[in-house]
Amino acid sequence: ARPRWRGGVPARAAADERIAIVGMSGRYPQADDLEQFWDNLVNGRNAIVEVPAGRWDADAYYDRHPRSPDKMVSRWVGAMNDIDCFDPLFFRISPEEAQYMDPQHRLFLQESYRAFEDAGYAVQTLSNRRCGVYLGISMNEYAALLAQRGVRAAPVTGNSYSIAAARIAYYLNLKGPAISVDTACSSSLVALHLACQALRSGEVDMALAGGVSLWLLPESYLSMNQAGMLSPSGQCKAFDDGADGIVMGDGVGALVLKRLSDAEADGDVIHGVIIGSGTNQDGRTNGITAPSVVSQIELERSVYERYGIDPATISYVEAHGTGTRLGDPIELQALATVFRERTARKHFCALASVKSNIGHTSSAAGVAGVQKVLLSLRHRTLAPTLHVSRENSHFDFANSPFYVNRSARAWDGAGDAPRRACVNSFGYSGTNAHVVIEEYVAPARAPRPASPQAVPLSARNLPQLRQKALELRDALRRRPELALADVAHTLQTGREAMEQRLGFVADSLPQLVERLDRWLAGEADVAFAGEVLADDDSDAAVQAAAQAQQRGDLAALLRAWTTGVAVDWTRQPACGAARASLPTYPFARERYWVDGDAAAAEAPAAAPA
Repeated sequence: ARPRWRGGVPARAAADERIAIVGMSGRYPQADDLEQFWDNLVNGRNAIVEVPAGRWDADAYYDRHPRSPDKMVSRWVGAMNDIDCFDPLFFRISPEEAQYMDPQHRLFLQESYRAFEDAGYAVQTLSNRRCGVYLGISMNEYAALLAQRGVRAAPVTGNSYSIAAARIAYYLNLKGPAISVDTACSSSLVALHLACQALRSGEVDMALAGGVSLWLLPESYLSMNQAGMLSPSGQCKAFDDGADGIVMGDGVGALVLKRLSDAEADGDVIHGVIIGSGTNQDGRTNGITAPSVVSQIELERSVYERYGIDPATISYVEAHGTGTRLGDPIELQALATVFRERTARKHFCALASVKSNIGHTSSAAGVAGVQKVLLSLRHRTLAPTLHVSRENSHFDFANSPFYVNRSARAWDGAGDAPRRACVNSFGYSGTNAHVVIEEYVAPARAPRPASPQAVPLSARNLPQLRQKALELRDALRRRPELALADVAHTLQTGREAMEQRLGFVADSLPQLVERLDRWLAGEADVAFAGEVLADDDSDAAVQAAAQAQQRGDLAALLRAWTTGVAVDWTRQPACGAARASLPTYPFARERYWVDGDAAAAEAPAAAPA
């Protein structure tokens, strides 16, 4: 039975637990992190470029009017930077093995680690947790690249879908399931739904969900060209009457999830709340890749009814929006049908598609849309969708709930109601996914007295330590509203203690910024520093550190920590401190790639580093 509605609010709470997104990280075309991603989105930047020469020779395959199956109408892609780079020794992977690993494995491994850091969870706090990993992945072009370049026996683990999801579980000793999901374009949003279901059922207590896609070879483009899918103009013109197909894009994104009640109890950063999700299948249509408006309607209706969501309270749709003249109206018609069952209002809901900026990131498309929504919530701003000069004439926008958001604008909620958005994703396999996200309104925190804090930083080597200090300084300058106690607590308990160590004592956030700045300028005496080659676990050293901690001698405590003495930071007076979203680890970018001169080489068997 449908819930009763009172002013857009369900009369009864949904029976299913809401899911908090407590950590996130990602990389997309022309964006090495989510901060750059948001800057590109809000400023309406187009990240589509000509296919880089390192991928394939676009001139050799391009023909505006191809008459051969070896030619295609597209020479464009949403290309990520440095996809050939990795930091293998950080993850205790040998450089030799790293060269033969699918770069999708490497990228998701790094972004997963960063997402956990963003959530404020260190390696030692994650070990043995019932944390599931759910990864959307549907391509493996690196294996074909290896074969083309003469590698006859690449390690079986290096290019396995199952291993792609398992690598972060192996590194962090996670004990939930590690599942790779392939439903084509909807893979990562389906993975997100599966993670939510596992949390709601109690199968896991934490989950990592995401997706990854890379476009390395022309063969996939040639196949899509023969199917008439590629855009001759080189743009995803979602919702435009001149939409002429898709442009593919690279992407990798990861989200850390917990049940909302657990996240609140644990003092987590909460980027947004998933209040409903669902998936279904088109079944039989007029072609196996043809979308079904009926199935899309059924999915959206079922999600809203099951979770007690009034679509009239949704003010933003991050659409699948691939940019096909006949495909986009099917998605819009389904949404309009379900919205109109609850409201007759017009033009109250913004419509956009991240594909207009970065292309169609395939298995990462769903997580890219979710992260765009979360960033929009953080900044209370709707980013523009690009390439719309005339709205699609196959859909009646004039009498619909929607308007195409063509410029950056403030995202205002309806009175005191939290802002809500939905994200669509449809696989050409026929598997559809729909997720509804709500902003999290944190309860007011009582003012806390300022007190001196110990701020530890560490990295695997000195260049990374310096980069880490630089990024922290810049982040604190941009976010002066952060509490010093939250920053210190997060760096104490939410980061792995590595070999190169640096520590500061500060009375305020401005003082910490000033001391970071001075250390970066070469003033060594403003910090404690040391290299730890072996932990000092002698009774005398541990007892001395414990006594320093007990008497509040932060200088002595940091001096001990930087020389390798284990410090139980959970014993530090937290003064009501909570986790904060801070810069994550700056991985080394070293090139690991099989080039043409590797022909006929024998790859090594996978072995422990």
